[in-house]
Amino acid sequence: MKKFIPYIVVGSIVLLLVGFAVYNAATTSKQTKQTIQKDNNIVEVSATIEPIAMIAREIIGDLGTVDTILAAGSSPHTFEPTPQDIKQVADSAIIFAIGHGLDTWVT
Repeated sequence: MKKFIPYIVVGSIVLLLVGFAVYNAATTSKQTKQTIQKDNNIVEVSATIEPIAMIAREIIGDLGTVDTILAAGSSPHTFEPTPQDIKQVADSAIIFAIGHGLDTWVT
């Protein structure tokens, strides 16, 4: 049983982080949709990692496009943005990030 405790703790932390991200995205989604609908343009949106991009795609729907900044398999802990990544973030109308110190490079 003691072998499983670290896995349970890590799993709980991951679920908490995803929960915070979903809550944060849900509380701002209504405001985001109103802004997007007012402009009547397709909006470019960026997300730091793919799970957040998937949530952003659900929120944005067909009102915009969502690009993931980190490539699959990249670690958000050690990620260093390239000039191309910085331009992508600068060109985005909305940026979805995990926060809580994991992707501070985006701010």
